[in-house]
Amino acid sequence: MAPTSPSKRQSPCKKATKTSNVSKNSSSTSKTTSATKKRSPQHCKQCPDRPLRASLLCIHSKAYNALKRAVAAAGIDCPERASAVELEALLSGPTPTAQQPVMPDTVASSTSSHNEPPNYGVPSTPRRAPASPMSSPMHVNPESSPPNPFTATTPSSTRSYTIQINPRLLQLDELQTLTPSPPPDMYKERKKAAYGHIEGLGRGSLAWEVPRLRPLPEPEDIGSKEQCSHRYRRGLPRLVNCLEMFSASTGCWLYFAALRLGGHSGFQHFTSRRLLEEPDHTLLDELHRSAACTFSSLQLAYRADTQKLAQENHNKDGIIAAREAENEELRARNEAMACELHEKSALLVRLQEL
Repeated sequence: MAPTSPSKRQSPCKKATKTSNVSKNSSSTSKTTSATKKRSPQHCKQCPDRPLRASLLCIHSKAYNALKRAVAAAGIDCPERASAVELEALLSGPTPTAQQPVMPDTVASSTSSHNEPPNYGVPSTPRRAPASPMSSPMHVNPESSPPNPFTATTPSSTRSYTIQINPRLLQLDELQTLTPSPPPDMYKERKKAAYGHIEGLGRGSLAWEVPRLRPLPEPEDIGSKEQCSHRYRRGLPRLVNCLEMFSASTGCWLYFAALRLGGHSGFQHFTSRRLLEEPDHTLLDELHRSAACTFSSLQLAYRADTQKLAQENHNKDGIIAAREAENEELRARNEAMACELHEKSALLVRLQEL
């Protein structure tokens, strides 16, 4: 048997791709046909008469819930499973009527000719405006209207319209009024400085306002002196590392000094690389000397204040002890006088018996 030419040979893979393409095409066509199908109207399965879900007859529809919210906003007691007709009746209610100005016959005839269908021998009936939760039906009263000043017709030929509006619905506008929002600049300032500004900052002789990133701790949350000392020893190395990184990355002159309240060691200080490389070291020496004098005077003042307070407390303790001794002496005298009075009263009773 002669071998077949390579051009006539067919690969089984190509057949598989064709079949897969056919299946893809069929699935896509089925999807398009299913997508083009219109959805049948949905009926409520919980209501007794199975009304449409989009109608007012269904108590689970959005329209019914909006009507119920309008009744509740008007301050009317709404039953739990009231129908839409009952809710509209609650909203409309008996209210005083308000008359609108009379329209001329020419305008009325033109509007009626445009809006009403032609009458072919069929008696016309008065139309009513559709009832809605925000308004009540409109009634025509042709006999109670004043005469039209623009025409010479009789009062019976003119028309007037009486509109009934529930006064409770007029209060909805007042309830829905919103407070004006602050301007964007004020909102940005409030958001930027939510925790206030850092105290003790300055730019030369002027003030420098920098917003805080977090609120300051309250005085009662600081704790005892031991906790403050532990917090100082733990946070100072991290602060020095940040200062060194900042001065090295910006190349600025920076000098930092700190001393813990009531500390017995010298003050801690940091000098940036740019300040150490200055040729005139007398400026740095003066800066160190002034910082040392400042901290030593503050420490001495603090110790003097503490010693003064301790002396005052000691004096107050002596005064309190002396007053307590006087109170004890007065109490002993009172007891002695009470005993003497008791003896004299007993002696007086004996003398009276004799």
